Amino acid sequence: MGFGTRFTQEEVLDQYTRAQVFNHIYAHPGQRYNHLRNGLGLSGNGMLQFHLDVLEKFDFIRRVKIGKGVRYFYSEHPNAVAESIVDGVSSDVSMQNQGLVSKIARATA
Repeated sequence: MGFGTRFTQEEVLDQYTRAQVFNHIYAHPGQRYNHLRNGLGLSGNGMLQFHLDVLEKFDFIRRVKIGKGVRYFYSEHPNAVAESIVDGVSSDVSMQNQGLVSKIARATA
């Protein structure tokens, strides 16, 4: 994150796209990078990554590695990590159960 002292805490959200990124994370905590990019309609990776880096540097957001992926949360959302982990585990178990049901169905057909 090589932006030095170019921004101050008060100026971070003055930039329109960066404010949109923050507002999207605020409204949808725990999203992954691709969901953010698609939800915001951004085409390139560089712009989103730059704004995420700035927001993280100034403690507006935080990245949390969950499983194989990274999820983004606004810094004041204390339960977001726990909620996302529970949702992720539930989703993983559900997907495993669906796979098991498919295997059983194929084996008995």
